[in-house]
Amino acid sequence: MKLSEQAYITLKSMILGNKFRINQQLLVEEAVEICGFSRTPVREALLRLQTDGLIKLHPRHGLRICTLSKKDLQELYELIAHLEVMAIELCIHHKLSDAQIHSLREYTRLMNIALEDNDIMLWADYDRQFHEAIFEFTGNSRLIETAKKYNEQNKRCKDIVIKLRPLPWDSISEHNRLVDAIESGDAIGARKMHLDHWSEISKQFINFLDNYHFLDN
Repeated sequence: MKLSEQAYITLKSMILGNKFRINQQLLVEEAVEICGFSRTPVREALLRLQTDGLIKLHPRHGLRICTLSKKDLQELYELIAHLEVMAIELCIHHKLSDAQIHSLREYTRLMNIALEDNDIMLWADYDRQFHEAIFEFTGNSRLIETAKKYNEQNKRCKDIVIKLRPLPWDSISEHNRLVDAIESGDAIGARKMHLDHWSEISKQFINFLDNYHFLDN
């Protein structure tokens, strides 16, 4: 693996894992020290992270860990919601196999067990796998890559919010109803259900992040 790729993975993992403060300023030399590589591969990694929307490079001033405004989040959640609706409609069009439907139900079952064990981070991991599976089942590589990019931006916010809000017990029945709609071929019902879900989730997330001063105005 190229050094620039290693540096990219290291820094991206730290950003998505909220190892840096929101709006934190770093010198390029600090990023070089974190990665343990020379300046050139780290610089290449930083350019990729800027393209991902995770940092902002400032000539002669290093870099800043990007935060999001309310408008940014509203646009992000609207985009993710419609990407997921597209994936759901493709899954319905392709008619998922029994094994694929079973895997979605299994993720939901595991989410429920995680909540019963009061393990919100494990719930979040199974929730992520559930939604990634829906995209994977479309077989559309461009849709999968696009969704991955924007879901990574959302992960930073999600990891903060899930530690602040009550356990999401409603998510279990919501996920099960979505799988029912996919299995029965109810594209209209699935679309409405999912957009309503994201409308409510986006309001909750934005309110939590705003109340705890994680957002720019």
